[in-house]
Amino acid sequence: MLPRELRLRESRCFQSVYRRGRSWSDLHLVVHTLPRPEPEKRFGLVVGKKVGGAVQRNRVRRLLREACRALAPHVPVGVDVVVVARVAAGAASLAELTATMQSLFQQAGLWTEDPAARYQMPAGGWKPRPGGAQKNLQGSP
Repeated sequence: MLPRELRLRESRCFQSVYRRGRSWSDLHLVVHTLPRPEPEKRFGLVVGKKVGGAVQRNRVRRLLREACRALAPHVPVGVDVVVVARVAAGAASLAELTATMQSLFQQAGLWTEDPAARYQMPAGGWKPRPGGAQKNLQGSP
């Protein structure tokens, strides 16, 4: 099980990652990331109703939790990560989800062999999304 201190729990934290972060996707998963100033890493998991019924969603949620727990030591501190399951994740095994998650973490620049490392922004920097939080930062209502 993913320890409580590594979990994203509040809706506003999820919304912040969606609005201000970047995302990478694959057939099974979408990974959203957002750097944070605090020296900790947090993971949020989202499995929607399109994945299947309650039993199927809970199975996928358990598999994603286990994959996050296994990969968490390789993710640097200073980042919030939201992992969203796509419909194809319902038929995937733990090995497939773990490999997909690791691949997406590498694409996002979240993979490190040094557990004390700090998250660095991707080479291209953060691209602001149109609309979103940028309006409030510029002083318009």
